[in-house]
Amino acid sequence: VGERDALEFRLGSGGGHGDPLERDPDEVAREVRQGRLTVRQAGDVYGVVVGEGRADPAATERRRPELLAARLAAATPARRPAPEPDGNATGPGLPLYPGIVQRGSFAYAAASGACLAQAPAPWTGGCPTIERALTGKLTERSYLDPRTGRALLVEVVPNGHGCTITASPARWSQAAV
Repeated sequence: VGERDALEFRLGSGGGHGDPLERDPDEVAREVRQGRLTVRQAGDVYGVVVGEGRADPAATERRRPELLAARLAAATPARRPAPEPDGNATGPGLPLYPGIVQRGSFAYAAASGACLAQAPAPWTGGCPTIERALTGKLTERSYLDPRTGRALLVEVVPNGHGCTITASPARWSQAAV
C-alpha cells in the first residue's frame, strides 16, 4: 500500500488488539519470564503486578482500576454529550461493533450500559478519547467507555485523520433523526 493509497476491510468482526487491561495476568507474567516484557511494562501497560515471575492477583486487582481511572482523567471529553435514552432502549440489543449494542435508536457500551449515541450519529462520538503520537505521521487513538475507562476501540490513523470505524447496518445508518 502506497502513501496515497487507501485500504478498506469489510468484515463481520472487529480488528484491533483489545484492551490490554483485560489480558490474562498469567499470560503477561509468562511474557515477563520470557523477557518479552519488563516488570514495569507489565504493570504500566497491562495492569499486572509481577513478583518472582508470577502475577500477583490481589495487587493486579488493585492496579487495574487505578489505570482505568487514570485513563478517564487524561482523556479528552466525548465530542458529543451522551443523549438521553428513551424508555424503548431495553433488552439485550443488536450488535453494532464488538462491545457496542443498539437498543432502540441508541448505542450503548455493552459491559457498562453507558449510552454513547443516537442513530445515525457515530457511537465513537460519545466516547472520551486518548491520542498518542506513534510517529511523525501516525497517531494511536483510544475510544473509552465513559463509565469505566475500558478501551472500546483502539485505532492507528494518519495524523489529523478522523475515526476509521463506522457502524453501518441500515437499521443504524438510515435511522430517522
